[in-house]
Amino acid sequence: MRHAVFSDVHANLPALEAVLRDIEARGIESKFCCGDIVGYGSSPNECIDLLCENDVQCVMGNHDYRAVNAEYDGDFEENEMARDALAWTRRVLSDDSREFIQGLPFEICTDPLNIAHGSPRDPLFEYVHNWAKVFRIYPHLYAPVTFLGHTHQPAIYEIFRKLVVNVGSVGQPRDYDPRAAYVVLDDEVRKKDGFLDMDNGAVRVVRVEYPTARASSGIIRAGLNEYLGQRLSWGI
Repeated sequence: MRHAVFSDVHANLPALEAVLRDIEARGIESKFCCGDIVGYGSSPNECIDLLCENDVQCVMGNHDYRAVNAEYDGDFEENEMARDALAWTRRVLSDDSREFIQGLPFEICTDPLNIAHGSPRDPLFEYVHNWAKVFRIYPHLYAPVTFLGHTHQPAIYEIFRKLVVNVGSVGQPRDYDPRAAYVVLDDEVRKKDGFLDMDNGAVRVVRVEYPTARASSGIIRAGLNEYLGQRLSWGI
């Protein structure tokens, strides 16, 4: 079976639409989101509706958590853009969207996948962005493949016959490539000993172009910081 996994939509509707179209064109029905559906972008309610319409299984990200927990801002205190976008998101979220976010799990674990936003050890807030972090979370890797987001940068690590895959970001890539990112897992591509065969494309990163100018215009019309729109065309 093939699975599509993506993360960090950040209320970027044009990017999410493009990714879901690409997934549909590939005939992939199993879809997961590693959280951060809202934050930064201008279409939180529309993105949530689209995820529901497409039967995407989602976990909660740190922006999602903060959007429905007004008493907690955490490290946003020193990030004015994130803090202001969060306050705006809280104001515009519909009751249905708020209820959807509140019902999200912190983690999904189902053979052969484990889905979290930050890490299985700290689902909301831990960044796994280098080998040192991968080694630290190894005792918490319950499935053959663990999918994460949060860093906005795609990466694949293979550690003791398990995979840790950061799927990058749909709505705000930060690897100097403005195209939306997601990952395809084909869990039938296996070696003779039963483990996934990376050499034959068991896990691969897919990039999808989308109209960044449209997403940027929406951010500006919403009265959010213009830089949040500008950075989309730069991939930072």
